[in-house]
Amino acid sequence: MKKHPLDRLDKEILRCLGEDGRLSWSELGKRVNLSVSATQRRVEKLQQQEVISGFKARLNPKAMGYDVLAFVDVRVERQNLKTTRDFRAMIEGCEQVRACYMISGDNDYRLEVMAESVAALGKFMLETVLSFPGVRDASSSLVFDTVKEH
Repeated sequence: MKKHPLDRLDKEILRCLGEDGRLSWSELGKRVNLSVSATQRRVEKLQQQEVISGFKARLNPKAMGYDVLAFVDVRVERQNLKTTRDFRAMIEGCEQVRACYMISGDNDYRLEVMAESVAALGKFMLETVLSFPGVRDASSSLVFDTVKEH
């Protein structure tokens, strides 16, 4: 489907859904001043255009027992495509990795990692990341406070 620029109503719908993805069509329509059917059509259009890629629950890591959030930068052997594929597959299977980004610059990947403690983060770094074949280096940065997330 051909993508069209977002208008003011689309942006307002996205803002509302970003705050609460469980809004009913009726409540969302009230907030953006549209009928229920017009609201539903707009959201479905945004989904078809892949502006909305899905609806997910936002999890609270602290409530799940994860008191530490860190960013981990990883360098892998770039010449070996199998190593890169295997690393990506391993990361996809790690419960404590919230997100993984392939990035430009000195490092190849940036991971957002949750851990129960600093010691657990250290264990993850040593036993999972740094021991993985083809990983050349990794470093972590602890998150002290989240200023903005979304």
